[in-house]
Amino acid sequence: MPGPAVRRGVRRLAKAEFQLAAVEDEVLGALDDNQREQLYNLLQQAANGGELSCSGAADEPDRLPAGED
Repeated sequence: MPGPAVRRGVRRLAKAEFQLAAVEDEVLGALDDNQREQLYNLLQQAANGGELSCSGAADEPDRLPAGED
C-alpha cells in the first residue's frame, strides 16, 4: 500500500490533469473532436520533426514580418 506522500501526489496529479482538460476545452472549444485530433497530430509531427530551438531566428532578420525588425 502506498504511503501518504504517494497518495497526495496521485491526488495532485489527478487535479492537475482535470484542470488541464478544463483549460484545453476553453482554448479549443471552437474545434470539434476530429479537428482537435488533427491539431494534436500536427503539433506532434512538428515537435518530432526537428530540434526545437529559437537560436537561429535572431540570425535571420529578413524572416521577420515588415515593421518588426
